[in-house]
Amino acid sequence: MNSGIVLNIKKNGLFATAKKIKRKLDEENAYKIWQEKNRLDDNLLELQRRYLFKEDYKFSIVVPVYRTNAEYLRAMIDSIKAQTYSDWELCIVDASEYKSGEDKETINIIEKYLADDKRIKFKVLEENHGISANTNAAIEMATGDFIVFADHDDMLAPDALFECAKLLENEPDADIIYSDEDKIVAGGTKRFQPYFKPNFNIDLLRANNYICHLFVVRMSIAKQVGILNPDLDGAQDYDYILRCAEKTDSIYHIPKILYHWRCHENSTSENPDSKLYAFKAGKKALEDHIKRKKIDAKVEEGPYHGTYHIIYGYSKTTPITIIVVGDRIYDKACVDSIECSSKYVNKNYLFIEKKEQIKEVVKDIRTDYVWIINNRFEVKSLKCIEEMLGYLTRPEVGAVGAKICNKKYILQAGIDVDQEGSVIYPFKGYGRSEAGNFNRLVSTRDCYSVSSDCVMLDKSVLLSMIMPDKAGCENDLELILGKTLKKLNKYAVYNPYIEIEAR
Repeated sequence: MNSGIVLNIKKNGLFATAKKIKRKLDEENAYKIWQEKNRLDDNLLELQRRYLFKEDYKFSIVVPVYRTNAEYLRAMIDSIKAQTYSDWELCIVDASEYKSGEDKETINIIEKYLADDKRIKFKVLEENHGISANTNAAIEMATGDFIVFADHDDMLAPDALFECAKLLENEPDADIIYSDEDKIVAGGTKRFQPYFKPNFNIDLLRANNYICHLFVVRMSIAKQVGILNPDLDGAQDYDYILRCAEKTDSIYHIPKILYHWRCHENSTSENPDSKLYAFKAGKKALEDHIKRKKIDAKVEEGPYHGTYHIIYGYSKTTPITIIVVGDRIYDKACVDSIECSSKYVNKNYLFIEKKEQIKEVVKDIRTDYVWIINNRFEVKSLKCIEEMLGYLTRPEVGAVGAKICNKKYILQAGIDVDQEGSVIYPFKGYGRSEAGNFNRLVSTRDCYSVSSDCVMLDKSVLLSMIMPDKAGCENDLELILGKTLKKLNKYAVYNPYIEIEAR
């Protein structure tokens, strides 16, 4: 039996593991169907080629190569030549360090493309200086309005640059653009594991590099940011994305798969252990970001490679009120779990039997922060109050929620809104120990709302909420919270490092 399956059975049990395997198979089949429905036919591609933009933007695609597999290299270049938007240049730097008399295969391949397309620029470096320095050499060749980053063995979707230009037509001030992506097998015959990303999400970005590909940045921002940092090779893209995001709020997400990330045995995407140094560099990149932003916080590595846990500072004298909700017979177990999980002193408790009573007691609360918790919940992680306070003391955050589970499964892990505006509950029913797609279940992220059964709020947010007069839909407060946060231009944070078990 597969060792990964055996490990899953030990951690989550046979039934939960079977559910996980079935879910993965269902997701694979669903993506095959999605690809068929969203296939770009020749007529649409031709319409894109003929489309007249009000303003042309030149995209400079920068690619460092190093002894790249010939098949992969041709596929990468062909994917760029197949773009339906034609105003681009491809800046390739080769650092293959061929020995005297050796067949210079990479150079030979690229030179054939050079003869056919003047939009391709090519430079051979005398020695390999590393991924950052090599990429910097490619950027030096760029003359476009925007820089597009691509790896030497990956592929762009044929409409990638067209979609970027189309977004700029509607949002001409956009400084950063990123898209969804998927993976392709080494031979390029199969696409799998799509990553449908959220709009810009700073807490998720600080938990892992979810943006990754396709990443496009305005040249003026790139000049402000400067070169890629060779000291952070392996996480140079993460560091660069963080630095670019510090320079602008005009960051746009294209909810389309425009980039195909190739997986083979040495690829980080397929074999994380092949580049452990990259994850150490990622931690340093995040620490540098925190320092530049002058944020009181420290960075720890998360539970999986490439995930990070930021612990924000807070004042230990900040008073909080804990509102315990439910039948009084359950109060003791809930309070005992809080006291065991946190040594935080400056707190007081209020006990009510129904959520509707919150509006009656909130006017008498004298603290700036309020934690509402269902008394059938028990806290299972350490420093729960400290975790919530650290995030909540940031001015842009209005509420902090937890990972809520029963003995085996996830009950709630934040509340999101899909592209149609419908409320969704991601990861509900997943195994308690699962990481979720792209580690999102174990990563902090900004979301629309969080469970009203366990949420720490800024009191001003609570006062702005219109409490229902009587019990209705159990999610009333969650939806009201989401609408209130949106109105106040704040967001909720899902924090997986606060684990709550429901009885």
